Amino acid sequence: MAFSKVKMALESAKSLAKNIAEGNDILVSEEEKVRRLGICKGCPDLQDLVGAMQCGKCGCFLNIKAGLNSMSCPKGEW
Repeated sequence: MAFSKVKMALESAKSLAKNIAEGNDILVSEEEKVRRLGICKGCPDLQDLVGAMQCGKCGCFLNIKAGLNSMSCPKGEW
């Protein structure tokens, strides 16, 4: 599946800006990030690109996405 890097960046920036504007924390706790990544590691859509985990549904790099409060799993898992 090909992902538009521009679209991914714009959606991420929009979500992050909304979170900041609402006064929410930008990052999740380390425990929450580990929990999210654990779910991702068990997902059949996970793409392991030489140590960089990428979501096969949205194309996001999960080590970044899982740590951001404004982001969510496209399958609703977290």
